[in-house]
Amino acid sequence: MAAASVSAISYFVPIFAFLLVFIVIYALLFKTQILGENQPVMLFISLILASFFIIEASLVEFVQFSSAWMVTL
Repeated sequence: MAAASVSAISYFVPIFAFLLVFIVIYALLFKTQILGENQPVMLFISLILASFFIIEASLVEFVQFSSAWMVTL
C-alpha cells in the first residue's frame, strides 16, 4: 500500500513544480511592477516560464545547481 502512495505522489510532482514556478514568477512580476498593471501579460509570461520547467529537465537541474551555489555564497 505504501508503494502505491509513493508512485501516486511521483505522478503529481511535475504538476506541483509547474504550479510553484508559475506562482513565484507571477508574484515577482506583480510585486516588482516591471510590466505595470498589465495582468494578462504577467499571466502569459508566467505560463511560458513555468512550462519551460516542465518541458526541459536540464533547466530544473540548472536551477538546483545554481541555487545551491547561491546559498553557499
